Amino acid sequence: FYKGPEGLIGVPNPRIREGCEKEHTSRKNAQRRFTTSNYGLTSWPALEWEFVVSPKPGFQYPHTPADKALWPPGCGWKGEHGREAVPLGEMLAREEIKTLCRVASLREEEVICLSLYTGPMFVLYNASLR
Repeated sequence: FYKGPEGLIGVPNPRIREGCEKEHTSRKNAQRRFTTSNYGLTSWPALEWEFVVSPKPGFQYPHTPADKALWPPGCGWKGEHGREAVPLGEMLAREEIKTLCRVASLREEEVICLSLYTGPMFVLYNASLR
C-alpha cells in the first residue's frame, strides 16, 4: 500500500499507445472472455482493441451492427441499438471528430482509450479501479 500503484503493478510504459496495445493484446487476460451486465454481450480485451483500432471488414463483432433488426437471432443482446465497427483512421478523419479532438486537446491514444472505455471494456476497467 505504501509503495503506491507502481509498487503493486509496476511503472507505466511511457509509450502510451504501445503500452495500451500490449495491455489489451499480449497480457494473460487478453483472450479472457467477460460479459457485460448492461447489454449482455461477451467480449475480451484483444477483440475490443481490434474493434476500436482496426476492425476486420465483415467480421461479426459483439453488439454489431448498430441496427438492432440486423442482430443475429437469439444473440440475447440488450439495448435499442448496437455499435458500428469504424477503423480508427477513418473515425479520426471525420471533421466532427477532428474538431472535438482539437477542442479537447486529445491525442490519438487518448481517443483509443476513450473508445475502449465507452464499449464493453468499462467492465474490466471499473472492476480494477474499485
